[in-house]
Amino acid sequence: MKVSICIPTYNRPELLKEALLSCINQTKHPFEILIGDDSKNDDSYHVVRDLQTQSAERGIEIIYKSNIPSLGQRDNVNKLIELASGDKFVLLHDDDLLLPDALETMAECFLENESTGVVYGDQYIIDNDGNLDEKSTILLNSSYFRTKEFEINQLNSIDAAIVQQFPNDGYMIDMPLVKSVKYAPEDSENIGSAIDFYFGLRLAQTGVKFKYLNKYTTKYRITTVSIERQGSDASYRAFKVLESLPYQGNDKLVDYKKLVLQKKVASATMMALKYVGRTEAAKIYFGKWHRKQILSARGLKRGLQIILNII
Repeated sequence: MKVSICIPTYNRPELLKEALLSCINQTKHPFEILIGDDSKNDDSYHVVRDLQTQSAERGIEIIYKSNIPSLGQRDNVNKLIELASGDKFVLLHDDDLLLPDALETMAECFLENESTGVVYGDQYIIDNDGNLDEKSTILLNSSYFRTKEFEINQLNSIDAAIVQQFPNDGYMIDMPLVKSVKYAPEDSENIGSAIDFYFGLRLAQTGVKFKYLNKYTTKYRITTVSIERQGSDASYRAFKVLESLPYQGNDKLVDYKKLVLQKKVASATMMALKYVGRTEAAKIYFGKWHRKQILSARGLKRGLQIILNII
């Protein structure tokens, strides 16, 4: 089994080095590591060059592509997918890390069940210096339904994508599936910062089988840039995508679409106010998913913010 790891990067050479080392030092060596560099300098290139000898000794090819002008996240990843020639695809952000046995662990799932098309596990939360945040780690995984219960009772693929059990990176996917679906289509500009959520949903809509492992496979780094991204329009864009999804759910006990819409509606309202405008924010505020929250203390506060146009 040949695994291609794709890493889009932008102006973070030191973190890129850590990410690359986590790929090179796998118990199951990747077939190739592809790097799409949107940086405006050659610092990341020097990091890659310095590690090429070490990777070659392990039989791992590093393919480096400098993007001038910068492509942006969507086109950068799509280009890497086009270039990849392995059997399996792994996306890794340049500030995140694979645990040493991540590739081996995920690859075994494909060997055990040929119907599996997507595999992923749990994520540790680390800070900029690589320190583990145990409390945030537990909260993250439980919030996204990554617990032992859901390894035993696997969610269907669409529900797994809806609740974002499917992570933003560190997963392994059949390469033919990724090449057919792509990271994001060219007409996805309206998806904004919810591109990872949209990717998972589009994969699930193909009918492919998702496999969740209750085992840590990646380290997800929360940096200053990550925190800024959390203040992006992702909540609003994901809310709009999910609201328009023609899917009622097929779980007899839980309607995960409804559950997530109720969970996201407050932040979606405020992100709509910030990035789109008062009219859109008011539409969500008075809509069916937020209606029950209007008379709560926080609901009234959001209403006042919309009236005064204050974020």
